[in-house]
Amino acid sequence: MHVTALKPFRDISNYTNNGKPNTSPSKIKGLPAFLDSSPKSNDISVKPTSSVPTNHQLASDLQTFEKHFDQSIKQIMRTIERYEFALHNLQGNDIESGFNELLALAKDNWPKAQYALGILYEEGQIIEQDLDQAQMWYEKAVSKNFANAFNALGCFYLNDAYPQHNYQRAMELFQQLVEVRGDLTAMTHIGHIYHYGLGVETNFAKAMDFYKKAGQLGHLSAWQDIELLIKTIITSAFDDWEQQNYLQAQSKFELLSQENHKQAILVNIVLQDNEIRYSTKIRLINALIPILRSGDEGAQEIFYGYLYLKGYVFEKNAVEAERHFKKAAALGVAHAYTYLAHIYRSKKNEFAKYTQLASVGGVDSKDAANSVNLKKIALRRETLLSSSGSKQNSA
Repeated sequence: MHVTALKPFRDISNYTNNGKPNTSPSKIKGLPAFLDSSPKSNDISVKPTSSVPTNHQLASDLQTFEKHFDQSIKQIMRTIERYEFALHNLQGNDIESGFNELLALAKDNWPKAQYALGILYEEGQIIEQDLDQAQMWYEKAVSKNFANAFNALGCFYLNDAYPQHNYQRAMELFQQLVEVRGDLTAMTHIGHIYHYGLGVETNFAKAMDFYKKAGQLGHLSAWQDIELLIKTIITSAFDDWEQQNYLQAQSKFELLSQENHKQAILVNIVLQDNEIRYSTKIRLINALIPILRSGDEGAQEIFYGYLYLKGYVFEKNAVEAERHFKKAAALGVAHAYTYLAHIYRSKKNEFAKYTQLASVGGVDSKDAANSVNLKKIALRRETLLSSSGSKQNSA
């Protein structure tokens, strides 16, 4: 064994499958066979008999059972003491002694020690990293149905540090945990596989289902996974649209609309309006996507106002259009005054006021006097931001 300098050691003695402190008593696998009540065809100690046992026989059997039970409890307690002693030394100044004790327990087929060795060999913080040894000890713990080892080995096979990826084996391990134990961490790992397309075709909908189920059942980090997934989907949808993969983009916008994603809902409103020609939808969304990418709420308000002003998606409504343009102006978008001037073009005083405000805000007076172009809003973002201060001073 090659021992490296002591580094912080992750406490593996108090870890549960859902990342919460373990307050329940340890469940030790591998109890002696006489404590295993499941029938075995090759168990020669159980022989069929037609006679009814006497009280003396029952008392004798009970005494034998109690004796073996006491011995087993003592053995289990001794094993736990040895394990805690090993962890103590690994975190202290006697790493070699702790490692040797842990190795002895693992060779005695105690799965918790095998799992711990897998961690030590994989992380290489206390002992020299050896990924083949890590794999071997994880697999041994899995063969003993030690739940934490299933997640650890599955993640091991997904890890880029391990050159021999085994995505199929990882998926099998996580699925077994979910099916047998309803393990929430394993649910998120399956979500990761579909999210990033690890050995399977990327499937954002399936990833969302697994993340949401884990989150709803109490796995807090699943909500962080959902946030990352949403960012991935919206970026992918924008990219698909700009590459003219309209059907793929539309399916992603629909998925995000089900999650009440504001930007996706806005795009979906345009896509689902059957009264708008498809070529017009493409033109509108082509103008909208740069606005959404920028995260500019003011420009989004202008887009809503434009839809009301032109009667796209919504019925024509100058009052609603004006409301959205004024919200955009309040958010510092000087070009909003151009739209307001357009609305009040038949009213000399209001038209002059909004034309003047647009000019003060940095918008060319000729633009302010004419109908406006949505793409100018997307392309002039830096000008609009820099002009917001002067607009507020003039107001």
